[in-house]
Amino acid sequence: MKYDLFICNILITSFCLLTSCKGGLDKIDLRNSADSGVIRITLTEQLPDSTGVLCTYRVMLPDYLKGIYSAQDSFYDYWQVNGNRVLPWFFTPETLTDLFVQPAYGVDDNLYPQFKNIGFRGKTRFVSRHGCFLQLMLCDGRYLSVLPLAGPDVVAWFYVNEEGELELQVANYGTEPVTAECPVIAWALGENLNESAYQLFDNLRRDTAYAKTFRLRYEKCFPEMFQYLGWCTWEEYKKDISAELLFTEIRKLKQVPLPVRYAIIDDGHLSFRTSDVDRSKGVLSSFSPNDKFPEGFRELLKMREPERLRWMGVWHNFNGYWGGFSVDNDFDADVNNCLRTIERTGYVLPKNDMASIRRVYSAFLGRSADDGFDFLKLDWQAANLYMQRFSENGARGAFNTSRVVDNIAHERFNDAVINCMAMNNVVLQNTYNVNVTRTSIDYKLNNLFMAKEHLRQSYGNALYMCPTVWGDHDMFHSSDDVCGRIMALSKALSGGPVYLSDAPERIAPQMVWPLCYQDGSLLRPLAPATVLQRTAFDCPLTSRTAYMVSAPLENDAAAVVAYNLTADSCRVEGKVCVEDYELTGTLLQPYMGRWKVPEEGLYLYDYTNKEGCRLVADFTFSIDGFADRYFLLLPIHEGWAVVGNTDKYLSPVTVSNINYGSDRLSLTLHESGSIDFWISGGTPYSDEAELSALGNGLWRATSKSAEENLQITIYKK
Repeated sequence: MKYDLFICNILITSFCLLTSCKGGLDKIDLRNSADSGVIRITLTEQLPDSTGVLCTYRVMLPDYLKGIYSAQDSFYDYWQVNGNRVLPWFFTPETLTDLFVQPAYGVDDNLYPQFKNIGFRGKTRFVSRHGCFLQLMLCDGRYLSVLPLAGPDVVAWFYVNEEGELELQVANYGTEPVTAECPVIAWALGENLNESAYQLFDNLRRDTAYAKTFRLRYEKCFPEMFQYLGWCTWEEYKKDISAELLFTEIRKLKQVPLPVRYAIIDDGHLSFRTSDVDRSKGVLSSFSPNDKFPEGFRELLKMREPERLRWMGVWHNFNGYWGGFSVDNDFDADVNNCLRTIERTGYVLPKNDMASIRRVYSAFLGRSADDGFDFLKLDWQAANLYMQRFSENGARGAFNTSRVVDNIAHERFNDAVINCMAMNNVVLQNTYNVNVTRTSIDYKLNNLFMAKEHLRQSYGNALYMCPTVWGDHDMFHSSDDVCGRIMALSKALSGGPVYLSDAPERIAPQMVWPLCYQDGSLLRPLAPATVLQRTAFDCPLTSRTAYMVSAPLENDAAAVVAYNLTADSCRVEGKVCVEDYELTGTLLQPYMGRWKVPEEGLYLYDYTNKEGCRLVADFTFSIDGFADRYFLLLPIHEGWAVVGNTDKYLSPVTVSNINYGSDRLSLTLHESGSIDFWISGGTPYSDEAELSALGNGLWRATSKSAEENLQITIYKK
């Protein structure tokens, strides 16, 4: 039934029950809702309060067992920033109130340093009451995903009040009244966690308000350079870069015995002045690089070579610099005429109209395209909403800026942009062109807790972000003694960009070769690795169970990884089961449901121990300390299962054109080398490969030819 309700000049229209509470907030009732939907409100001359909030609703939820609340921690004093600090936080109906009162993870990290995020030196970490996504495990066995919406007039956010009640706040974060029809919340139900998230975004992209602002991941291209191995300056050099240093380091990089195909010049090249608003932040004063690059980038860009380091990208701050744009600048008059100072905060940003925003960003980001850069890394994006506060309509300014920049990414860089520090729904719902967004806090070298949290954040945020984009798990040091190999595997499973951050002389090739082929092209999954729903609702730092993730691969294979992410690194128990395989199929786009298990069942290959067996019952294991266990679940057909080249992490991807027969197996090797396979009985032989037994039906075939795309037939007698 459709309900219309007029309250305080607000018209609410939806396919779920909405009611008015006496002496309380108006309600959005999802307890008896349709399987999916979008709620719109119509505002008429609605004035914001002193904080920019227009109206607030109580959200009534169906009965649930567990929940995931996606929100930033308390690193920033201002919650609208989010940056890259949105994490999934876990609760039950009984613990939701405590989630925001107790320190993060329920532990005072000043007393227990094994929980200490390096951003919280000397202060205790908490969870923000403001959230941007919600998922519930319902009592009836279904799963619910709920998303507050952003638009060109208002932005909606969740808020959990002190009584533990979920609210939806609708705001323009500005000073002017709003008259508009505005979508404010969307939801979807599913039989599994991935389905509920997919259906939410799939339905939303069909809504007239969003048909031209975002698309699903599979509808967009994945930029060519990100399909290859890369390198970035940030983690090793921070801002201490110069043209001289980069000439030296890129020459060294070309001598490393690895096919590194692109380089990112990160922060350290922009021209800025100290902000009058915040002396700790700089403001952009020129579109030309600073004096550490006296001749610009022309000579550096000449270092590109078609068959080696083919591409170069450059880092920019989405807002000009960390404190915005400077009024004391060398921009041309046309650009300066399009800038304005927000009176209450002092931030200098483009005027709040599409033409002004486009003029400023075309000059700002277009300069890098004119210089010849191939792609961009755009940082500090989500903070634009915070910096737009107290203008006439901060929500409009932020939404339109994201819309313009996403279009410029398409027009000038062929969609080749990495969105970074972009974890809010303003940016997420403006990814019509860009298909890569960071899903984690910055990687930190040799930091045990940060490594654990990085993994759980990256995989957990995939539920929220990866219906629309491929997740970027950030750069990593291959030489990291704490987590180099573990990080390498997680990058492989992400399907996103893989870029090293070691100084060239410290790169560890043995950690990197399992990620790529000889030409630097990456072996990639069919969808980003995501936490399996049976561990998605439990905190891996405290739960004493293995944290499980999976990704679908070519040839109907599933990659499953178990992690021990416990803060005290105690032993954890885990299992791999048939349902893990089935649910891995729900990550594919367009959504096709669970994978069906072949009639002959599945072969479990224990990549960690290089052995395998039929998966008849649950396969149990334990993990001591910070470590992982990596498994492949492979279909059995005609008594064969193909593991692939185990020199590569995603070994099933190394073969194609598999044909199974009762007495033969034929396939194509992408590169020459060896492949492992399993047979249920008999003895294999081949004219194209040398065969060696590995035990328990597992065999290795080593090609006799060095050809690429070599076809091999293996017979069974």
